[in-house]
Amino acid sequence: MTEVEPMKIDTGDEKINDPDQKKKPLKRKRLDPSLCRASPEEKQAKIDSLRNEMRSLVRFCKELVLENRRALLENVEKVGNSSASLNCMIACLMEESDLPLFKLVDEIFEKVKGRTGNGESVTKASVKSTVLMIGQRLCYGVASAEADLLEDEAEFALWCWEVRDLKLMSKLVRGPVKVRRTCRKKIHERITAVSGKFLLLYFVQFVVEMIHVDNSYPV
Repeated sequence: MTEVEPMKIDTGDEKINDPDQKKKPLKRKRLDPSLCRASPEEKQAKIDSLRNEMRSLVRFCKELVLENRRALLENVEKVGNSSASLNCMIACLMEESDLPLFKLVDEIFEKVKGRTGNGESVTKASVKSTVLMIGQRLCYGVASAEADLLEDEAEFALWCWEVRDLKLMSKLVRGPVKVRRTCRKKIHERITAVSGKFLLLYFVQFVVEMIHVDNSYPV
């Protein structure tokens, strides 16, 4: 019976000992010929379809947060008045918020002012410091390369604040929060794919128009 050799995974770190052995050239991704042959109307229809899907994904992601964030806000009232519990309170108020940093700090400060942290009264500066220490703002949509990660408010960027350590939150909400984070990652993957197709269609349309201009230009 012939032995089956184990499959080898090429990591790119192995050196080529055989001088006659050559690396295989990388294959270039080719454009779908049907995209180039499609009429302007067909291309526009595909673009409109992708744009509608993108809007639906953005709307679904926002509704997912709005419908479930109430439990986080309700959990705030159960938090005590110690320094550690203040961080827990800020964590609940911050989690899944889409606000830019300066608006988020203002919103949280209005709800925690009057409390004490480390024996001192809470200030906007201390709230901002805590937010940046325990949280991070992630993009689950499509953001501009020049966008300010902390202050951008673009609708399609789908910004979302997340607590770095879920232990700051009640055990009752950790499970649902993890599930929603997974859902947002799946939405982000789909938005990235749709965005790529969207840009590809515009690129193909641009190339076809340039070829048409070159062919019609008198020599």
